[in-house]
Amino acid sequence: MNEHRELREQLGVYALGHGTADERAAVRAHLDGCAACRAELAALVPLRARLADVDPDRLDEVPAPPPGLGDRVLAGIAAEQATGQARPGRRRWAPRSPRSGSPRRPSGWAGWCARCRTRPRWRRSPSR
Repeated sequence: MNEHRELREQLGVYALGHGTADERAAVRAHLDGCAACRAELAALVPLRARLADVDPDRLDEVPAPPPGLGDRVLAGIAAEQATGQARPGRRRWAPRSPRSGSPRRPSGWAGWCARCRTRPRWRRSPSR
């Protein structure tokens, strides 16, 4: 990890007034030459009172989704499908024959290239 990132990660600790004397001195020295970190520290200082109230034991808790979220999402999907407003998936475009409506097969040079790309390797002639 690079030094700038390590010192930037220490800004919250520094803003709270924690850390060893050596860590605080390293952050202070870095702040003298880094305008971006000074700006970030300036944004953190007003939050100092709120940061001090954070309970470290609750940081790993995953919040529960709002009640009924799953039902609302499923209802929205069903409504889109019923009205035909669902966004179609990515589909490949293939030109259609005007008579049969089936996909046209490429011809000429494009057809030759397509056949070469789709033919299994074991079926290719030995000269290739």
